[in-house]
Amino acid sequence: MSEITQVTEERDTYKVHDDIEVPDDLEPAGIQLVGISRDAGSIMSAMSTALRKVGNPTWMIDLYRVQSMSGDYDHLLRVAMVYNGDM
Repeated sequence: MSEITQVTEERDTYKVHDDIEVPDDLEPAGIQLVGISRDAGSIMSAMSTALRKVGNPTWMIDLYRVQSMSGDYDHLLRVAMVYNGDM
């Protein structure tokens, strides 16, 4: 079972944007990604904090983090943009 499946196994209300799973009830982070350090850890930390601040549950933040780490740097940026509400 993949990490994404483990996080979403009890959640079946999500849409797929390209290859990125997005919960239907996700509240986008809504932060300005331009200006954040280009370091992957900084982007993930800023997004996780923002997702938490707008009221998303822990399982959604975990899903964001697992998906961010499931590809290369370009994939991480696409996941951040989707969860930020930019795509």
